[in-house]
Amino acid sequence: MKKNIIILLLIGLGSCSSQKKIETTNQYFETGTSSIQEWVGGRAESGSSFKLKIALTTSTEGISFEEIFFRHRILSCELKEEGEDFYLLTEYDPKALENVDNAEDQVQTKDKFPFELLPTEAVISYNKNGGQTKYFKIMEIKEKAPLLFSSKPQN
Repeated sequence: MKKNIIILLLIGLGSCSSQKKIETTNQYFETGTSSIQEWVGGRAESGSSFKLKIALTTSTEGISFEEIFFRHRILSCELKEEGEDFYLLTEYDPKALENVDNAEDQVQTKDKFPFELLPTEAVISYNKNGGQTKYFKIMEIKEKAPLLFSSKPQN
C-alpha cells in the first residue's frame, strides 16, 4: 500500500513539472498596447503576412525574450527601440519558411499547440537572467486595418 502511494506521488509530481504555467501578471516587466496588422502584397508572388507589436512600458534589463505563441504559431521575436519606447516585434512570413526544413514546426495544429488562446491573445516566453523559462499572457491585442500594397511597378 505504501509503495502505491509513493508511486502515485511521483507520477503526480512529474506531471505537474511538464505543464506550462501562464502568468497574467508579471513582476519583471509590464506591457502596454499590443496590436496586429496584416498586410497583403499587390502581386500574387508577394504573398501576405502580419506583424505583431507588443509595447513594453517598463525596463527589460536582464530579460531575454524567447518566443511568442500566437494564432497556433510559435514565432521568434525581437526587442526593438523607437525613441524612448521599447516593444517586441514578430512577423509571420510564410515565404521565408518555404526553404526551411522545420517550417511545419512554426505552424502548430490545435493538438500540438501548448496553449489554448483566443485570436486576440498571445503568450510570450522569456527568462530573467538566464533562469527558468516563464510564460506571460497578453490579452486584448488590437487588430489594425490591413495594409494593402499596390501592384503598380515602381519607375
